[in-house]
Amino acid sequence: MLDITTSHNIVVSLELASTGQRILATILDLIFLLMYSSMVSLFASFDELLAFVLIFPMIFAYHLISEAFMNGQSLGKKAIGIRVISLNGEIPSIRDLTMRWMFRLVDITFSLGMLAMMFISSGKNKQRIGDILAKTTVVKVKNEDFKTLNSIREIRTTEEVDIQYPAMAQYADSDMLIVKDLLTRLSYPLSDRQRSLLDEVSLRISKDLKLKKVPANKPEFLKQVLREYIILTR
Repeated sequence: MLDITTSHNIVVSLELASTGQRILATILDLIFLLMYSSMVSLFASFDELLAFVLIFPMIFAYHLISEAFMNGQSLGKKAIGIRVISLNGEIPSIRDLTMRWMFRLVDITFSLGMLAMMFISSGKNKQRIGDILAKTTVVKVKNEDFKTLNSIREIRTTEEVDIQYPAMAQYADSDMLIVKDLLTRLSYPLSDRQRSLLDEVSLRISKDLKLKKVPANKPEFLKQVLREYIILTR
């Protein structure tokens, strides 16, 4: 597990992708590239230069381009349900992805993946050399409700909200992501784990806001503070 601590000492845990999942994603990417190359070769057989121009850059920069434009995923990773993230929980920057991509030659290509497997299998955060230098790793995406720390920035609200907690502006996006993700995953009746998380997060926020007591309806309280945070910080 990868534990990420927010600025208000709330810890969120993400499950790391296994070595097998990463190998399978790589194999699927290779299959895709082979299919693409075969199709281009077939339809551009009349012009070898055109075929080269269409195939070589795609093979050379495929992982960098796909992970940059698909939020840390290649087609293989998307199919398996895994994603590259920074160790702080955010989607990696283009600089991080470039560093990671550059060391594919060492980790995977020249060593036939042996070096990558050795580092991933033995490291705490399952990082190959490129991951270590870029401060990234690969985590499982369990379902479509998975959120990265950047996703809170995409939230918009058009509701008119009477601001009750102006001190919500003290929080960071990463803190509010925990609230958003918790609310998204709630199912009724609540499990013991969900009830415990609701109690913990509601208590921490209530203390930060200097409330005399934690509101009785904790889900509605968290929805309210999330809406107010969005309004106060956008």
